[in-house]
Amino acid sequence: METIRRQPLWLVTLAFLTMAGAACMLAGCQEKPGAPAFDNIFDPLNPSSENPLNVKVSLGDTLITVIWDFPPGFDITTYEILHSLDPPSGFSSLGSFEPLETIPPQTVGIFRYANPEPTTTHYIMVLAFMADGSHPLISDMVAVVAVTPPLVIAGNGTGYSASRYLDLTITVSSEESL
Repeated sequence: METIRRQPLWLVTLAFLTMAGAACMLAGCQEKPGAPAFDNIFDPLNPSSENPLNVKVSLGDTLITVIWDFPPGFDITTYEILHSLDPPSGFSSLGSFEPLETIPPQTVGIFRYANPEPTTTHYIMVLAFMADGSHPLISDMVAVVAVTPPLVIAGNGTGYSASRYLDLTITVSSEESL
């Protein structure tokens, strides 16, 4: 006749708890949860439709003009304009802007970046700083390609920006060679 061997009580309890835990996990995880949705309006790499500063960039012959809105409800004391040629890193300050207290109050800020590197994509961001030094608002990153016209230097050293309206006359005497 065979003898039935009993297992120790702690081993039976452990096996029971393991099976009960596995059953609870299977019952609770019936479907994979969806990925979390992030809608961070202050994230410059994932801009949303609600850019708090509404940054616009326009291009002139030799400068980039940055225009942004002053958001209501914040006690912003300074705006810093950042620039990069290689985002998302490499941002450096182009300068800062302090709103003036006027009547009626200013509603937009304007900053001009003179002589940007030509034929290069420039990335601009604006940070808003409060009096305590915190920056609660960061604009979306805005890109602009600076297309600077070539510069023609005349014989007397005067420079002219070339355009389709430039009249160029070359006069050569017989003793000179080109």
